[in-house]
Amino acid sequence: EFDSGHEGVITLEEMKIALGKYAISEAEVQEIFEGLDVDRTNQISYTEFLAATVEAMGLSREEQLAEAFDRLDSDDSGFISRENLKEILGSAYDANEVERMIAEGDFKQNGQVDYDEFLLLMSQQHEREVDEMAALPPPVGSGKVAPAAEEPL
Repeated sequence: EFDSGHEGVITLEEMKIALGKYAISEAEVQEIFEGLDVDRTNQISYTEFLAATVEAMGLSREEQLAEAFDRLDSDDSGFISRENLKEILGSAYDANEVERMIAEGDFKQNGQVDYDEFLLLMSQQHEREVDEMAALPPPVGSGKVAPAAEEPL
């Protein structure tokens, strides 16, 4: 466990201890720590740690998105079409839902979703998810207090 003091932040010493069991030099730990400590407070906050974790998943996420697009583009046309979705959904096909799905990703408004549009749509979805995660209250025992809701004037 990185946050051995349960303060909701990770110090350089805590990181050295946590990574000590791996073949990582102190210089490498220092470099990792400095890369994660975006606000230069000499502590890695929950938000900084979360952002780094999400970013680290980026490469495999791209590969997953390419695979997902290929599966949705069942006729290898280079586009996700209404027909592709109808084929994939089978008996669960709902014309109105398919129209909504195409419209949501059809930024070029040509009635289909190409790979670039698909990536843009997934990127927007990913940003919404990150924003939602960042808005979550800090973990229990972190020592941080969730901000109070603003009262109407």
